Parts: sequence; C-alpha cells; structure tokens
Amino acid sequence: MKAILIQGVAGSGKTTYITKLAKSLVSTKPALLLTFSRTGRDVLKSYLEKEGLKHHHVMTIDGLANSLLTRLGSKQFLLKEEYVLKNILPCLYKLSVDQLYYSGYLSENNIEIHASNLTSLKALMHDMRFYRAAAVDKYDSNPDIIYDLIGGNLTHNAMVVRRVLSNYDGFRTTWLPDDHDLLIQEDGLYGELDDYWDVEHGFRLPTDIVHDLVELLKDNPIEELIDTYPLIAIDEYHDTNPKQFEFLRLLSTRTNNFVAVGDKFQNIFEWRGSNTEVLFESFLTEFKSECTYLNHSYRYGQNLSAKAGNVISRPIVPMVEHETEIEKFNPKKTSKEVTTVISKDYVQSMMAQFYMFTETKKKSNTPLYYSMGVALISLLFFMRYPYNVPKRHFLEKLLPSHFRTLIDLPFCFLDEDTKEEIYKSIATKNKPFVAVLNLLQSHVNCYFYDSDVYDKRFVEGFKRFFDEDLKDKKMYEVMSEFENLTQLFRMASNALLGHQIGWASWVGLKEDAYSRDYTFGSWPDQLDVFKRRYSEGKGMDFLTVTEAKGREFEQAILFGVDSECNKFRGEASNLGRNQFYIAITRVKKNLFYIDCPDEYIFDKNGYQDLHNHMRVGSLDRISEENGSTKNIALSELRTISKNIKDKNIKFDLNPLEHLIK
Repeated sequence: MKAILIQGVAGSGKTTYITKLAKSLVSTKPALLLTFSRTGRDVLKSYLEKEGLKHHHVMTIDGLANSLLTRLGSKQFLLKEEYVLKNILPCLYKLSVDQLYYSGYLSENNIEIHASNLTSLKALMHDMRFYRAAAVDKYDSNPDIIYDLIGGNLTHNAMVVRRVLSNYDGFRTTWLPDDHDLLIQEDGLYGELDDYWDVEHGFRLPTDIVHDLVELLKDNPIEELIDTYPLIAIDEYHDTNPKQFEFLRLLSTRTNNFVAVGDKFQNIFEWRGSNTEVLFESFLTEFKSECTYLNHSYRYGQNLSAKAGNVISRPIVPMVEHETEIEKFNPKKTSKEVTTVISKDYVQSMMAQFYMFTETKKKSNTPLYYSMGVALISLLFFMRYPYNVPKRHFLEKLLPSHFRTLIDLPFCFLDEDTKEEIYKSIATKNKPFVAVLNLLQSHVNCYFYDSDVYDKRFVEGFKRFFDEDLKDKKMYEVMSEFENLTQLFRMASNALLGHQIGWASWVGLKEDAYSRDYTFGSWPDQLDVFKRRYSEGKGMDFLTVTEAKGREFEQAILFGVDSECNKFRGEASNLGRNQFYIAITRVKKNLFYIDCPDEYIFDKNGYQDLHNHMRVGSLDRISEENGSTKNIALSELRTISKNIKDKNIKFDLNPLEHLIK
C-alpha cells in the first residue's frame, strides 16, 4: 500500500488536491473520500461536481461508521445530546457518584464532586466526549498515562468520568423509551420514529458511533464489510481524533492508495480528543507514509502570507495578485461593509460584542439584552424600583428570561427539577407582567431568608442594595459595589464555560456604563438602546475561531490581539497560536484588528488568584443541604403561584418593601 500525508497551509487548496487525485484515477471504480465535518463533505462534493465527478463515495468518517454499524445489524436509536442530558445523564451521574462514595474512593482521594445542575452536567457531557474521542479507555489500567492524555481538559475528575461512561454504556445497550410521545415531543431523536421500526433496544449518541464500530470490528473482519477502493483519502485530517484513527487504521487495508490531507496548525479541537502531533506522526509511522508540503496560498496576499508564515514558522508563498491590507480598527473610519468580528473563543466573543456596542453605532445579530450582565441589572432594578418601569415597556417581556438567569447563577443551589418548575410557573403564555414580578419578589422572600438555597455572601451583598436610594447613582459605581459585596467575580474562576461567559457580559456592561456615564435610574432608557441595536440578519456577526473555521471573508475584524497583531492577548500556548493562525487566514483582502483595553481581556488565572486571595470556598461541591430541593420553600412558591390566579390579589403591594429603608 502507498500512503501519502499532505501537509498544507490555510488557503493552499487541500480540497482541490483531493479532487485532482480523484480525477486522475484510471480505474472506473469509485474512490472513498472522507471528511471530518459535514461542511467539509459538502465542499468536497461541490468541487467534484464541478469536475463532473459524481460517482465517488463522499461521506464523513462518522457517516461511514454509522452505515457499517447498520450492516452489522447494530442499529440503535440515535438520540440527541440535549435529550440525554436532561432525561438520562442526571440519574447516571448520581448512581456513579454514589458508587464512588460508598466505595470510599472519594474520601480516600479527596475528590471534588460538582453539583448535579444543568451547567455541570453539560460539562460532564463534554468530559465524556473527550474521554471517548481521546481513546483514553485503552489505558484504563494505567492511571499515569490517563492523566498525561487528559491534561487539563476535564472539568470533572477523570475517575468520575470513567465511572459515568461505564454506567452509561451498560445502560444504553438495553434502553427503550418509556414514552415514545415524549421522545418525539422533546425532539430527542434524529429522524422520524418510523425510521427505527427495526430497532429492538439500545441507543447511541453521534459521538458513540465510531467507538461502537471499533468495538464490533474486533470480532467482525472489516474485509467482509467493505470492498476495496482504488483510493481512500481523508480531508481535514488535522481534526480527526485518536478513536477515529483506530477506525482509519482498519480502513487502510481496503486500498492501495491511502492519502490524508491536513494542516496541523489548524487543529483547535484538542479539547475534544484531537492531538495533531500524535496523529500526524502516527500516520507517518503506521503506514510508512511519504510526506508532501503545500506551502502556497490562493486566498490572501503577501502581507498576510508573511504574518501567517511567522506564526507557524513556515514559509507561505502567495499565489494571488491582490494584496491583503492589515490595519488597526478605527470606529470612525473603518468601512461599514465590514460585518464580521472574529474572537478567540465564546468568552472573548461576548467581550467583543459589548466593546463594539460601546465604541461604535453598528447593530448586532446578537441580542445583548439576554446576557447575564444585563439580566442581573434588570432584576436589581425590578426589585428595587418595581413601579418605576414604564407601562408596557420592553423590560416587561424580558422578566421571565431574566428570572431564569437568577436561578441559573452558580450561587443558586436548587436542583434542576425545582428550577424547571419555577421557570414553567413564570413562562406561561400571556401571564401578566405584574404577576411574574410578584412571583420574582416572592421567590426572593422564600429563598433569601432562613434558607441555604442561595450562597450567603451573594444574598447579603444583594440585600445591601436596599439600604440607599440608587436612582441618581452612576451605574458603574452600582455595579462595582454589587460585584464586591456579592463577590460576583467568583463566576470568572468557575470551571464551567457558561458562567465565564456570564461574567464577561457583566464586565462588558460595566465598561459600557463607565464609558457612557449613565445612572442606575436611567436603566429602562438604556435597555431601549440595547433593543434598537439588535437587528437579526442585518447586524454584525460575532464568530469564534471555531465558528469561522473553514470559511473565508473578503474583510473581517479580529478582536483581542496585541498591539502589532501578532497573537491573541495573553496567549502563549500552541492552541492559542493555532487559533490566531486560523483567524487571520480567514481574510482575503482587509484584516482589521482591535487591541482593546485590558478590561476586555478575560484572564481566568487572574480571577482565580483574586478568588483564592478572598478565601472564597468552592460553590460547586455537592451538599445534602444546598443540593437538595427545599420542600418547604417550594411549597410556599406553589402557594404563591396559585394565589396569583386569584383576581382579588393586591398587586400594588411590594413584597420587598420591608427591605427598603
């Protein structure tokens, strides 16, 4: 077998190379052309169709694996992650923690256990994906190797993830939906229910497909499933993971021409199990492969070629006639036609949205009025001045969503079932604003007093804001004081991404308040500004590097870089280098960059130091008190909700009036 590894650079025509290989085949048999993503698959198909090559087999790696599972008679319900997250994972997590607790493992190893809430369960789902994709299960008997493989990529303890995965695999093999109607109603299934008429039992997630196939191929020779191909080529090889490599190794026996095309500097998926250095080296050694380099670009000009080449320490030769201009973003001079802002990640993207809101007049595709920072200030205003909200103001429509933000904070220890019940009680269609406000205020009375439902530092800081009249106070001062009293900055050092994004929105709003110098009492007017600056489909797009990957733009703005636009601020890692390289090479003609103030750069380590200095305990540990449903308080809330239906209820009474001096 002849194997070739093609190492290209961004814009070097890697997909075109595969197309030319397929076109050059003498054999009339189809080639098998694989991609990592569906987007890559569709692009490759379009390239082939332009050359009149429609007979080749083009699919994703997971798509091929799924078809082989069906041939092996291993068809199962293919569930969506959100359904598993809500209906299956909570019980499996509790079971796994109980097993580790009663075995003594948790206490003997001083293992921190995260509370069973939606945010931590999402993190657990991510950890399970990573553990599986990185093929960590091969080294279960050697903990030292496991910790080298996972590095700092898991939120939950590795042993907890391993135990949950074990219980998960055991459970899903015999699973059958208790309620088919609920499964369809919650959109938990890929395809239609009729598509699964021949499934007796079991389910899998898309991320389980390759793992399940590799396990079955241990007892089912692949040559009995797949015919030989004159060419098997893999595009986007840099994005594949070690588990997929196990499958590709088996697949390589079905051809005499095995080709992989990728750019190891475009790997940004190490967090989900991809390790490019290992994968590229494995391809070269496993298949005794040749290696060819594509060091030219058909996308960007000399300036950007030189900069990108410096980033990856590899020469890039531009093959286009146009030049690519690189200049600092100027809100007053930069063309209005620039509609795309690229940031390193989701946290920095939130910072970018507030920066552009403050520094420009451009509209956004993203409604910032749903962000945590805006929600928390709205709630403060609602409860401090409930009768200063103009009638039928836009703020009224936001109250249910902002209420949900309050109970989703890491300072709230209600379990997910209780949170869901509260949310349903406020999200009823056409429920009057004053009724929702009354529920919010009653919720605060129920849970902020004589209860361990909320973190005590947060509650005490929250209550302090009822000691003075805030209307004429500057919003920046109010936010700074609230932040210090409640120690809100703990969200930044939280391990969960959702809370870090929430903190970024708080910082961005605070910077806006400082720059535009408005008062707390003017908040309804400020919210109107947020409403006017949102324009779905017509405003600016804010993309992360991950979202921009695989795309190209005539011009774009790069947010959060150093003064010379040589890297993302605060980044010295290989991942940060790759993210910057991908971001700048999306642009064909005009790259504008923003070297923003330090306040807009998220520094988790800095916040962690502050957190530790303040000697703040972890909010994530499971506690029988804090993690359990407060039956008495919940009963009170249900009674309040029921009473609100009474037409004679007096809405002119403020349940928080006793807090206001």
